[in-house]
Amino acid sequence: VEKFTHTLIEQIDALSNIANEFSNFAQMPATSMEQISLTHLVNSVVSLYQNSDDYQVSINFNNCEATKIKADKDQLIRLFNNLIKNAIQAIPDGQKGNIAIDFVNEGKMLKVTVSDNGKGISEEQKDSIFKPNFTTKSGGMGLGLAMSKNIIENCKGSISFISEPGIGTTFTLLFPIVEV
Repeated sequence: VEKFTHTLIEQIDALSNIANEFSNFAQMPATSMEQISLTHLVNSVVSLYQNSDDYQVSINFNNCEATKIKADKDQLIRLFNNLIKNAIQAIPDGQKGNIAIDFVNEGKMLKVTVSDNGKGISEEQKDSIFKPNFTTKSGGMGLGLAMSKNIIENCKGSISFISEPGIGTTFTLLFPIVEV
């Protein structure tokens, strides 16, 4: 029993070290803040999904004029890729997917909504949706929305969502607009 216990503890320590190394590897790279045209960036991300035969969804993008924000371009690309991919994956098989991305200028803030007509998020899942390692999918590591929240908070913004099971989900992002 003593030998087995010692071996088990060694294995647990080894797994713990691997988990710590993975966590360090998954850290976000240093942030490089710059003035970004969010309209241009989102247009380029949306075009990747609209021009692909892999995704059977309609993506409608409505923007407004004041779309310059201060952010890290690579992180924003990651953010919108994650939100759009999650929306696509939320569409049940056999259902036509509709995703809407809307920009609304609200004074000094830019409100961005990403809505889908997917399966929605259950009440039980809502409190965990931005926690690392939480996922509703069979694949993936559950880091996407946790990283997305971190990216938005680095921009001095915020993210929230509303969801109705069987109807869909809307993520709302608020970004400070750069004064020109």
